[in-house]
Amino acid sequence: MKLMNKMIQLSLCVVCCSIMAKASCQLSRDTQQVVLKKNKPVARQLHAGESHKYNLNLTAGQFASVVVEQDGIDVVVTIYGEDSKRIIEVDGPNGAKGPEQIFFIAERAGNYQLEVHSLENEILQGRYEIKLKTLRQKRPSDDRYIIAQRDFIEGNRLLRQRGETDLQLAVEKYESALSNWRIVGERLKEADTLYLLGLCYSEMSDFNKSKEYYSKALQLELALGDKQGEALTLSSLGNTYYNLRDYKDAYENLSKALNRAREIGDRKVESRSLLNLGLYYDDLGNKAEALKCLNQALNLCKELGDEQAVKEVMEYIKIVTGK
Repeated sequence: MKLMNKMIQLSLCVVCCSIMAKASCQLSRDTQQVVLKKNKPVARQLHAGESHKYNLNLTAGQFASVVVEQDGIDVVVTIYGEDSKRIIEVDGPNGAKGPEQIFFIAERAGNYQLEVHSLENEILQGRYEIKLKTLRQKRPSDDRYIIAQRDFIEGNRLLRQRGETDLQLAVEKYESALSNWRIVGERLKEADTLYLLGLCYSEMSDFNKSKEYYSKALQLELALGDKQGEALTLSSLGNTYYNLRDYKDAYENLSKALNRAREIGDRKVESRSLLNLGLYYDDLGNKAEALKCLNQALNLCKELGDEQAVKEVMEYIKIVTGK
C-alpha cells in the first residue's frame, strides 16, 4: 500500500471529527456564569464532553473578538443570542493546541452567551484560557472580519464533504476569506486559511498546488512564531513531498514536525507525526524503523486515552508485521 493512500492528514481528521464529536457527545454544562471583561483572561480546566458558558454584555453596534487558547483539548466556540439561538460557531484546524478566535458585531444591545465546549470524547481533560481581546464600537472595516469568518466557516463545511465539487467551492470560499484576512491584518487567520487551501489541493491530488500553499503557510507561521501551526504544516508538507516522490524533503519535514510537536508538548501531534514517519519507513521497506515509530505512537495514544487512535495504530502495526 502506497503512503499517499494511507498517510494521515491530521488537520482534515480534526476538521471532520468535529462534527462526529458534536453528534455523539452529551455535553455537561456548568452553572457558573462568568462575565467576560476586556483583557481580563480566565483560565480553566475542561473535561471531555464538558461545556462552559460566559456572558458578553454588548451595546448595539459593538465589535468584539474573543480568543480561546487551547492547551491539550480541542474546543468549539459558539455565540448565542438572548433567545438562546446560535449566532456563530467556530472551530479552526489547530486541534488541541493553539488559538480559536471568534469575531462578532452585536446587532442590538443585550446579554449574549459565549460557550466553550469540548470536542473530545476520549481525552480526559485539558486547559484553556479565554480572553475578550477587542471590545469597541464598530468601524466600517469591521464588516470584513465577519465576511472573512463566514467564508472560512463555509469553507470548513465544504472541506468536510470531500467531494470534488465541494473541494473546488471550498477553495473559492477560502480564497475570499484569505483576501479579507489580509486586508484587516489577521495574519494568524491568514496562515490558517493558507494551510486549509493546501489541504484542499492535497485532497484533490494537486500536490504541486498543495505544496505552494503549505509553503506559504509555513513561511507565515515561522514569521509569527506560531509553533503549533508550524508543526501541523510541516507534517502535511512532508506528506505532500512524499506524494511528489521527493523523499529527501518528505523525511526532512516529517522529522521537523515531530521535533516541533515534542518541543511544544503537543502529544497528539507528536503521535500523529510518529505514525506518519512509521508509514513513511514502511513504504520504503524499512520495517524496523517503521515499527519503532509506530510503537512509540501507540504508547502515546494509550497515555492520552485516545482509544480510536490506539485501534488505528494497531491496525497499521498489523499491516507492517503481516500479522
